[in-house]
Amino acid sequence: MKQPEAETLARAARIDRAAIMKTPDGWKIFLYGEHRAREDAVETARGGHRTWASIDTAYNWVRALPGPLIAVKVD
Repeated sequence: MKQPEAETLARAARIDRAAIMKTPDGWKIFLYGEHRAREDAVETARGGHRTWASIDTAYNWVRALPGPLIAVKVD
């Protein structure tokens, strides 16, 4: 899902948890909750999976989403 969609779902309390996972490309964020997205990974504007250089920046991105607090798990 792209960032605008993630923000809308978070604001509507449809995302309640996130998983931050280390991959060879960098850290990826997967969002879960009461939504029906085909792909739970956060995407770039062009459709690929977005990655973060550090766990701190990935965590801060999740915390910056609007709406209720989202539980974060690191895998």
